[in-house]
Amino acid sequence: MKGKEIIIGEKKNIALVVHDNKKRNLLEWVRFNKNTLQKHKLFATGSTGKLLEDELNSKITIFESDHWEEINKSVLELAKEKMTF
Repeated sequence: MKGKEIIIGEKKNIALVVHDNKKRNLLEWVRFNKNTLQKHKLFATGSTGKLLEDELNSKITIFESDHWEEINKSVLELAKEKMTF
């Protein structure tokens, strides 16, 4: 089976989704990659998105939901349509 080559543009759509007990780890990673992440369109869920907006000092598309089922559905739909990788 041959692999498929995908050409990705400079600006990527990146979803950042993390379980509550891993938010500190994600924030550390975001601080380390801040300059790179600010060049791309970012997506996150609920309180994670708000934390990331504060940390990056930039707008993030936030999916609001109180139910994991809705969050998973939103992320899957977004991934199908908009995510670069």
